[in-house]
Amino acid sequence: MTHSKTLVLVGCGAAKRDESAPAKDLYTSTYFAKKREYAETIGDEWLILSAEHALVTPDRELDPYETSIDDLDEDRLDALAHTVGMSLIDWIANEVG
Repeated sequence: MTHSKTLVLVGCGAAKRDESAPAKDLYTSTYFAKKREYAETIGDEWLILSAEHALVTPDRELDPYETSIDDLDEDRLDALAHTVGMSLIDWIANEVG
């Protein structure tokens, strides 16, 4: 019997370091730290949902950025949703493999 994996998506945060860092360390708010801790506790894997980068792995190196989900117009929001959806389909396909 195969064990299904739990994927947790964690929203990014506005508070960030001033220099490049792995995504898991870029966001500096207490709220993000609590979401990260929860994701690491309950999930087999976790990804960060970023308005600038879509879904990113926690270890992916990112430069600081200022894009918020509220900054996205309808076309960019649709493109982000499509990219996230395709990434999730790819993740599921790799797990089912």
